Amino acid sequence: MKGIFSIDPLAEPDFVPPCAGNGFLGARVGKLLCSPGCYLPVVGTELYDDGVQLELASPLMPEIMVDGIPYRPESGTHKASLELLTASGEIRLTDRWEYAAGKYARLKFALLIPRPCRRFLLLDCMVEAECEIRLIQTLVPPPASRFEVRKTAWTDNAMIFHCRTLREHSDFTQELRWKNETAAERKLGRKISFTSTGTLALSFQMAVNREFPALPVAELRWNNRREWMKLWSAALTVPELSEERCDQLELFQYQLLANLNTAGVVCGPLGVSAVGWNGNQFWDSDFYLFRPLLKLWPEFARSILQYRLNTLPMARQEARARKLAGAFYGFKCDDKGIDRTPGPWRDELHVNCWIALAAMEFADNTGDRSFLVLRDEIADMLYSRGEFDADGSFHLRNLIGPDELVAERDHAICSDNYLTNYATALILEYSGKAEHLRAARAMYYPPADPETGIRPAFCGYRGAEIKQADFILCIYPLGMELDKQTARANVEYYNRRIHSGGPMMTAGIECAILAALGKREEALERLFHDSEPFVHGAFRIVSETRGNGKSCFLTGIGAFLHGLLAICRPGFTQRVYR
Repeated sequence: MKGIFSIDPLAEPDFVPPCAGNGFLGARVGKLLCSPGCYLPVVGTELYDDGVQLELASPLMPEIMVDGIPYRPESGTHKASLELLTASGEIRLTDRWEYAAGKYARLKFALLIPRPCRRFLLLDCMVEAECEIRLIQTLVPPPASRFEVRKTAWTDNAMIFHCRTLREHSDFTQELRWKNETAAERKLGRKISFTSTGTLALSFQMAVNREFPALPVAELRWNNRREWMKLWSAALTVPELSEERCDQLELFQYQLLANLNTAGVVCGPLGVSAVGWNGNQFWDSDFYLFRPLLKLWPEFARSILQYRLNTLPMARQEARARKLAGAFYGFKCDDKGIDRTPGPWRDELHVNCWIALAAMEFADNTGDRSFLVLRDEIADMLYSRGEFDADGSFHLRNLIGPDELVAERDHAICSDNYLTNYATALILEYSGKAEHLRAARAMYYPPADPETGIRPAFCGYRGAEIKQADFILCIYPLGMELDKQTARANVEYYNRRIHSGGPMMTAGIECAILAALGKREEALERLFHDSEPFVHGAFRIVSETRGNGKSCFLTGIGAFLHGLLAICRPGFTQRVYR
């Protein structure tokens, strides 16, 4: 494990900011770590307003002036180094700044969101220069805030924002404390100004709802590093990879770990690195994240299932609203489990299959059967959602499979999506009810092309572009038995039809299948090659698609780990669901 990665951030042409986080609170940094010029998001889990995850007020935007000159990337010349410490989750910046001809300042910043805490942040700032130094600090609300600051309170070493969300009218506080031994202080409205000559050293602590730790900072840092090292002890390592690829794997896993917690709360595709898709949960977590996490960090996999179990009452309510039995989980669920799916995706049924299959796999791997109620409730729903035809075949009609272009491009729905039907049959077969078993054995599948063996993604599919892996998910992870030639033909057939704007995940699934077919070396090269367009900057930050800015995309990292685990651990693809 390398443990530390450093770059010159101002010389990085493809700079994408890394995230510091502990799964409960996350923050993005700027090129010089702190930045007063643009908002640096701070995001907390369990903080939502009417189904939308909150961006919080940020302490990462202090105004720094040396001899009256603002500290900015464009001011003077810089010799800066930005460091990401994957071993402890800390981000540091050092800079030798020539702010005027022949005049220098030395700056050091360090940001840590420690794992032993929940919503708590540490920011250390030190500036040295032979002149007056000023730092003005505050908590900066996001540009499109979903809360209002109703009152600001002060103590000798703290400012406290009393906030209320705009829709649900939920109250919370953000408190900024500081440790200052030498600088002169002056309150400026909702800001605090610190002035010193020679050296300015300040330590800031920010917490939500006063969740400040009782431990001394030194002990907190030690405990934080210990927790990180425990997580790293279970991480995936592949010694035969090149140094560059080992670095990428380490940085990918860091992005995951910085955004996951074990509290059984909603897990969106960007975690706490930024607010994307309102911080709602999709099938991304139940499949793309769940399977690798179960093998590497099962405590995080359990948390994903716990969220679904916690929100089971809402899923039952949604099923009743749709006139179905059991429980129905919407494609896009908020922190309370409420279905927030917009119209075109409301018929995306397969998310329920992945939840049920995750519960089955968790029971098989750990012996913990407490989540199998999810399988049973979803099985009842799937059975009630389907219908028998006069010929005795069982069908699931009017839905959307993983290929969401059916809705997004064609503004349509489909019937008998092969993947959804195949997954449903697995779930019904293991539910233990006779009528479910009858439906599973009567499940209808669109017929294969007799010459090529290609399986259509759904009834009426004619070879259109697809958004992402769909039918091939039947091969992996669902274990559909095809001869090697037919399996490979289906992988390549659908690979040629992937839309150029599709997300990163398909490569991981394709490579898992190739590895299972005995093409391990080919799969390894293809995995890294096909993932590269989605990976940015020296810190190897993953984005959803080749062109969008939704970075630190956990789903893509999960899919990558599917492929790499299949390559390195052959048992990963064998008899997944039993």
